[in-house]
Amino acid sequence: MLTRRSVAASPAVDPVIDELLDRLRSLDGNCLTNLGRGLDAMTHGDLTIAVRPVTEFIGSRARSPEVQSALPR
Repeated sequence: MLTRRSVAASPAVDPVIDELLDRLRSLDGNCLTNLGRGLDAMTHGDLTIAVRPVTEFIGSRARSPEVQSALPR
């Protein structure tokens, strides 16, 4: 698992990594959780559960070309 501690071991951590970690937590705690609830309800015939994305896009540019190439354009 990618954590702030594992990334902090590197002496030159790109600040966009913190933003990436926040987005991954948001995906896990919000978007995927809500999607799972909606899919579970759907298997029981309930099509009334609305699922909306809440995770924001990463707005920062990375200093490292390797990190930037991993981000969506």
